Amino acid sequence: MNTIGLEQIMIKDIFQIVREHIADRLAPIDEYFELKNIAIVGSRIKGTHNHGSDLDIAFEYRGAIRSDSMCDILNGDEPLYIENMKVDFIPNSLEKGEKMIFNSHMISPISRKLVNKSY
Repeated sequence: MNTIGLEQIMIKDIFQIVREHIADRLAPIDEYFELKNIAIVGSRIKGTHNHGSDLDIAFEYRGAIRSDSMCDILNGDEPLYIENMKVDFIPNSLEKGEKMIFNSHMISPISRKLVNKSY
């Protein structure tokens, strides 16, 4: 089992699954969207998770979709599950000045390890 409580999947694979989910959900929407940064955050990174904890994914993006609408799109009727763990998306619209604040409680796909980043 890795440090975030997933047994059968690599961190890099989580990021790929998340990217594909975002792309699939946004495909029917005719709006500009550019994913800029993505990270695993929350209790799974802090080591305070329990058996029922979800997997928090924060990301920064550019585009016309409001972050509250993005939450509804990604966390709505058919949420993403990875190894029976619900994924909770935390969007940050760069168009609205929302940025992730980086600290030690984040895993980034760039380094694939804990880095000084957070949301």
